Amino acid sequence: MRQHLASLLDRYPTLNSCRDDLTAGLDLLVAAFRTGNKLLVCGNGGSAADSDHFVAELMKCFLKRRPISPSQFARLEANN
Repeated sequence: MRQHLASLLDRYPTLNSCRDDLTAGLDLLVAAFRTGNKLLVCGNGGSAADSDHFVAELMKCFLKRRPISPSQFARLEANN
């Protein structure tokens, strides 16, 4: 997981100012999920839409693997 966070910080250097907070949040989520806990996300109005989007990002590939073609993968890598 930390490798994914490091990759994210490499792609978005402006996030380095909150590296410690992101690491702490990641560690908290990983520990919670490993011990059988869950994450509850909610919002009101526009924040509800934000929370839905956040959960969708966490869930993609979790319920159903969605492999991409080599050409799609190459395009995604090129945009990073």
